[in-house]
Amino acid sequence: MISLGELTYDPDLGQCVTIIRTTGSFQQGGWRGTEAQVQAYGIVTIASAKDLQQLPEGDRVRGSLMFVTETPIYTTSAAGSQISDEIIWNGERYRVQQVEPWTQYGMYVAVLVRMAGN
Repeated sequence: MISLGELTYDPDLGQCVTIIRTTGSFQQGGWRGTEAQVQAYGIVTIASAKDLQQLPEGDRVRGSLMFVTETPIYTTSAAGSQISDEIIWNGERYRVQQVEPWTQYGMYVAVLVRMAGN
C-alpha cells in the first residue's frame, strides 16, 4: 500500500509547526499539567465549510485550519489525563478539535480552531 503520509514531507507542500502536548490530571484546585513541545512537519491548509460541519463548534467565527502530518495528534482523552494538543503556526495558537487517524495511509488529519486571545 502507498503511504500518502510521505507527501507531508514534500517541501513544496509541508512546513514546520510546534505541537504543545499537555498531560496531567484534575486535582483539588483544578488542572495540573505538564506541557511538552513536539516539532512536527506537515501540510497546513484552510478548513472548508464541509470540514467544519462535522463539529458542533463549526459556526464559531474564528480561524480554522486543517493539518495533515505523519506525527500522531491527540484530542482530550476519555480518561482525562491528556487535553487536546495545541499547534503553533505562523505565531498563532490553534487547538485540535477533531482528528481523523488515517493510519492506513500513513497520516493524521486534524481540524484546528484558532484560540481566542492568541
